[in-house]
Amino acid sequence: MASTSNIHITPDRVYKTPTLYLEYDIIQREVFWLKKLSNSGVTPKFIQIKDSTLEMENVGAPLISYSDFINKNFHNIPPIPEDWENQIKNILNILDKYNCSHNDIKPWDICIKGKKIYLIDFQWATFKNEPFPPHFPDVGGDFKPNPHEFDDKFSIYKSFNMAIDIIKNSSKKQDIVLYCKSYHGDIDRVVNLFKSINQFNSDNIPLYVSCPSSDLKLFKSKLGSKGYTLIRDEDIIISNLKEGHKSQQVIKSNFWKLGLCENYVCLDSDSLFIKPFFKSDFLFKDNIPYTLCHQQKQLFEWAVNKLPFDPIDGFKQDRQKAMDIFNRKGAHYDFGPSPVIWSSKVWEYLEDIYIKPNDLHFDDLIQLTSEFSWYGEALLSMGFPLYPLEPLFKVYHYREQYTEDKQRGTTLSDISKNYLGIILQSNWDAPKKY
Repeated sequence: MASTSNIHITPDRVYKTPTLYLEYDIIQREVFWLKKLSNSGVTPKFIQIKDSTLEMENVGAPLISYSDFINKNFHNIPPIPEDWENQIKNILNILDKYNCSHNDIKPWDICIKGKKIYLIDFQWATFKNEPFPPHFPDVGGDFKPNPHEFDDKFSIYKSFNMAIDIIKNSSKKQDIVLYCKSYHGDIDRVVNLFKSINQFNSDNIPLYVSCPSSDLKLFKSKLGSKGYTLIRDEDIIISNLKEGHKSQQVIKSNFWKLGLCENYVCLDSDSLFIKPFFKSDFLFKDNIPYTLCHQQKQLFEWAVNKLPFDPIDGFKQDRQKAMDIFNRKGAHYDFGPSPVIWSSKVWEYLEDIYIKPNDLHFDDLIQLTSEFSWYGEALLSMGFPLYPLEPLFKVYHYREQYTEDKQRGTTLSDISKNYLGIILQSNWDAPKKY
């Protein structure tokens, strides 16, 4: 059965407005059971109901969302707690204690937050000794023992076993994927990037896009349902930074934690591919990626008489911050700009030797310096193979660069001789096309 409600999600709340089957008192039934089970610890805490909208605690991501189930997109399954069997036994015991039959347990009615499992959506629940009304819609779908029997134990185990089988069958990581973290303000730019990937992705490298949960509906409507996998930012990491560009850096740097790939090409929304690209543009050999590593001399040479500040001193001061953390002396490198090629192994190394031992969150790192510097200095520190590249894309950092190239008559064909694509940075209100 498809969703019967409109859902709005914030980091700590879920707002649910039922839209179908209201004649079966599904609002009243949901409120009744949420209140009754509110202190059980296995269901969302009920907050209030206002104008037919239920407000309740956000208890994390579904085991498998309904849309992912329909589209056979199984890349978003959250980590399943090791003690999942004990937890679902506890859930079933609590349902027995309160004499509750859920009647409609499916993977999208089970949520995981951290290491805790919750049961949601009680609109079809009844008392155990109460027959399921024969005039009610057919609920439970393929997760019932048979079309005429309700068995919460059968349904919850079938849901978990399905998710575990999917994880086992897809446990082999992809050697490289494309990833773009975006939000509603850049949706038009993402659409253009998506089109360019579809046009030039010669090796069909998988594409992942993430956005805030509140933007999911917009992204699905603009990008459609094929050619990419859409992920909630909140399923990657929660950043508490208020500056949008910094929280984006945190999320981009933690995409590796989803366990989907050995390496990823991290793209900004304002990126555009302008010629065919291949895995070999990003991987040297044996799943070892190239690394952007240079000193931005061409940009600095251009900027010396164009900008009202000295970019070289600022660059060195910023890069020195991460160098000091790793006690590295010598040349100051730029490990960007976007798009960059990142190895999950390097990020994992940084997590293990610096973030965890110092009880830090990635928010703390981004307050010091950029994700590019953290990655590059961690790579040098761990002795990871370094195969350096100049920037992959022609990046127009400033309006003046763009204006000068247009006045010279520089074409995309000219740019494609040296670059895979272009970036017209949105921070100077650049046009969406060259």
